[in-house]
Amino acid sequence: MLVLVVLAALLAVTGKDAGQWLLVLGGWLGVMVVELLNSADEESFDLVTTEWNEHVKRGKDMASAAIFLAMVINAGCRSAPCRRTAPCVPGSSAGIRCRNRP
Repeated sequence: MLVLVVLAALLAVTGKDAGQWLLVLGGWLGVMVVELLNSADEESFDLVTTEWNEHVKRGKDMASAAIFLAMVINAGCRSAPCRRTAPCVPGSSAGIRCRNRP
């Protein structure tokens, strides 16, 4: 929760628009959801058996991989607005200047 408050404060100070707010906060919340599901999976696996089991190990590894993928996707979404080359869409009102146009 503290991270959410800090992110919101930083976005307010930097003057980002609503789309960037949603991208950053939604991405962070998405990673937190996957993290909570991973924690729930680990607790449920530990309730099934306390002994070492290859299937439990694989399940925990897959849940950890899901967290990693969520963070990679989040980083990719955050870096998308920062790319220097943007597609040139005729008649676009996005204010993006195309590479070969004035």
